[in-house]
Amino acid sequence: MQIALKRYIIYSAISLCIIWRKSAVGELELNRLFDRFYRADKARKFTGGYGVGLSMAKAIVEKHKGEITAYKKDATHIGFKVLL
Repeated sequence: MQIALKRYIIYSAISLCIIWRKSAVGELELNRLFDRFYRADKARKFTGGYGVGLSMAKAIVEKHKGEITAYKKDATHIGFKVLL
């Protein structure tokens, strides 16, 4: 697993961009990544995760009046942008 983190200060807000190397994820699945218990790869066997991490991240960001979004950077990278 490879994760890159970048931080930007835009006006009085802070923007964090996280890039995660992952197998291909379709555009339609990006909207569901923040759903509780959602797992993008149905074919994989149980790996110890429960699919709640991104839904918790979304709840924390929203409690701080922020916004979190997912986007497809390229065929093998998913980006997450947090604006606080």
